[in-house]
Amino acid sequence: MKIIKSKKVKSAILVWIISVLLLSCTTFKTALYNQYSIERSISLKVEALELMNEATEPYTEHIEEIKNYLKEFQKLEAYEKNRENNELSYEMLQRIGNPENNLLGGFLKRWKEKRTISKVMVTASKEQISDAFDLLIKYESKKNKKNKEEISKYLTN
Repeated sequence: MKIIKSKKVKSAILVWIISVLLLSCTTFKTALYNQYSIERSISLKVEALELMNEATEPYTEHIEEIKNYLKEFQKLEAYEKNRENNELSYEMLQRIGNPENNLLGGFLKRWKEKRTISKVMVTASKEQISDAFDLLIKYESKKNKKNKEEISKYLTN
C-alpha cells in the first residue's frame, strides 16, 4: 500500500514540475535558440561590412552585389518574422535594414544617392552596423533576461 501511495506522490510531483516548466516557458514568450538564425546573422554581418568597404567606389558598379545581399537579408527577415515569440529579433532586423535609419538600410540609401561615400564615413558606419548585428547575434545566441533587456533598450532609443 505504501508503494502505491509513494508512486502516486511521485507522479503528482512529476506532473507538477512539468506543468511549472511548461508554464514558465510560455510566460517568457521568447523564441528558443536557433542555430540557423545565428549563422545567417553572422554571415550577413560579415557580408555587409565587406560590401560597405566598396562604398568608396560608385554605387552603380556594385548594384548586383547589393541586390544579392538585400535578397539574402530579406530572407532572414522573413524567417525571423515567422518564428513564434521572436518579435525582438525581427524588430532588430527591421531596424538594421530600414533605409530611414542610420544603420545598413540608411547607409545603402546614402550610397545610392551620393554615388560614393568617404572612407571616414564608411569606417564610422561600419562600427555602428557591426554593433547592431553583434547585439542581434548575442541575443540569438543566448536569449536570457540581460540580453533581452539590452536589445529592448537599443530598440527603444
